[in-house]
Amino acid sequence: MSVLAPRVDVNSAEFEALIRRLGITEKAAIRAYRRAADKTLTWLKRQVAKDVNGTTGIPMKALRKRLKAYRTTQRSMRAKLWLGLNAISADELGRARQQRSGVRVGKFFFRGAFRARIYGGGEKVWIRRNSKWFDPDLYPARVRPGDRGAPHGFPVVKVRVKLEEAESRFVYWTARMEAYLNTLLMKELDLEVRRAQRA
Repeated sequence: MSVLAPRVDVNSAEFEALIRRLGITEKAAIRAYRRAADKTLTWLKRQVAKDVNGTTGIPMKALRKRLKAYRTTQRSMRAKLWLGLNAISADELGRARQQRSGVRVGKFFFRGAFRARIYGGGEKVWIRRNSKWFDPDLYPARVRPGDRGAPHGFPVVKVRVKLEEAESRFVYWTARMEAYLNTLLMKELDLEVRRAQRA
């Protein structure tokens, strides 16, 4: 699966210099960093999902399945957001309704498509390869097991929606991630400084 997975990381030398300057313990600084990194990850996930939803019309529910957050742990101060970029099946976009000239799923309409149970599994949205509405760029085929690498041999293709626009929005927000993290980190470190002073 094609993915994007930027990391919220820390420069250890700069971080140690900051700890010395603030006069707090390493444990307190790590606590502050973890909170800042995890909050940044939550912010990034929300911004990407909201932006892609507004740009493409893909429902939030479907997008959340493609966005996975890996938070900091006791062993690692690294946080990561993962985005799967493979095209989303039409049936993941909402309830499919068959109409005379195609299938409507949420805000999307797939002309020439139909609902059916094919190749096993539940009911999906398909389009025939010989349909005048079929476009290999819009509906890329996958090689199915036992097909010996010739997906063109299947008369139907599962309808999917590409996530090209999601990639550009993801890149846009990750470029703003470091500034957001730094702002949060200074707030969290300030909190730890005040806690140390009270103690």
